[in-house]
Amino acid sequence: DSAITLGSDEFAPQVQARAKELRDAARQGRVPGQVTFEPTARFQKMAVLKDELAGAAVGPAICAQNKAKTADQGFALGVRWAVSMDPASVEVQRASAEAKAQKLAEAKATRVADRADKKAKEAAVAQAKAQAGLQKTAK
Repeated sequence: DSAITLGSDEFAPQVQARAKELRDAARQGRVPGQVTFEPTARFQKMAVLKDELAGAAVGPAICAQNKAKTADQGFALGVRWAVSMDPASVEVQRASAEAKAQKLAEAKATRVADRADKKAKEAAVAQAKAQAGLQKTAK
């Protein structure tokens, strides 16, 4: 998913770092660390930014929600919102990542169960053939 959503200048270093982490863990004989959630900075769409510029709707709401007391805090929140790194956007990204991870885990469990069922069926067929072969030789 991140290969699709991130640019090559961001994605390639992430892949290289993860590959290095996996290699180092294999060399040292330890279990590699889990992939942890890291929010991704993405610009808001230009239309959304223009709408916000025309009529400030999101800015005051973000400042009120995060209790910004100074202009500096408000500006920082605005910049963070523009790159989808404000607390609400990060929480949405986190929820999406957790849902995706859960979906992948469920799909993996389903594949493992299907594979086990297939092996059991193949073993039953092989056993039936072996039984049939033994019965033929016994006659």
